[in-house]
Amino acid sequence: MEPAGIALRLLVYLDTALLLGILLFSASWTRQVRLATAVFAAVGMVLTTLTMLRLAASFSDRAAFFDIPTLQLLLTETAMGWAAIARLAALLAVAVLALSSAKRFYTILFALIASVSLSWNGHGAMTDQALGWLHLAGNALHLLAGLGWIGALAAFLWAATLSKGSPHDLAVSLERFAGVGTVFVAVLLATGIANTLFIVGANALPTLLETTYGRLLLTKIGLFAAMLAAAAANRLWLTPRLIASPSLTAVRTSLGAELLLGIAVLAIVAWLGTLDPSL
Repeated sequence: MEPAGIALRLLVYLDTALLLGILLFSASWTRQVRLATAVFAAVGMVLTTLTMLRLAASFSDRAAFFDIPTLQLLLTETAMGWAAIARLAALLAVAVLALSSAKRFYTILFALIASVSLSWNGHGAMTDQALGWLHLAGNALHLLAGLGWIGALAAFLWAATLSKGSPHDLAVSLERFAGVGTVFVAVLLATGIANTLFIVGANALPTLLETTYGRLLLTKIGLFAAMLAAAAANRLWLTPRLIASPSLTAVRTSLGAELLLGIAVLAIVAWLGTLDPSL
């Protein structure tokens, strides 16, 4: 897939991460948060539509971008197409619920459905039979944990930069996130190992550096390790300092660096999803 296609996949991941971040980690369900939620959901619908149009065009013998017959076939005859329809419906529900001031719980539920639907947009759907559902489940958990972590970083960075709340409030929020963050990391490690075994296979692990897919995967693991180091610095050093001192500069810098690392990881994930694991 050309760079434009990879960039589109990255934008889908980033938009979903921001949607999860603002829904799960905003301090309150204010009008501003509801409006931002609806905007992220609307952007997600546009990106999903563009993704399916590009995919239909790539499968078609025609030069037209809007190849309706191929698009209809893709949407109704493939698991990826039905997942895209479910994603569009879930995102529409998110936008409607957010604008109608419904309870945040229901909005979160549909946002999670929209996020899980991305599992069919890549190697998560490549395994057959019963193991296929296990692979999809692992991929879904991996996506939720990764996108949730990056979304949380964006939400906390937004709070540290624009919020009128006190540094102490932010420190308390970061302290509370520590437990959730630990769960995210544990899920990412477990499902990452499982997904690698599903996609690459145990026999191919010693030769990972011989393939583009393997080299990118190892780069992703290195960036993930750097994120863990930044998260540890936040948890063990910067957050305690924030409680004792009103300065937010160091926390903003650390959160920003961790978020940039997360975006780099998502860019590699978007690229990996377009590659043959054997090449």
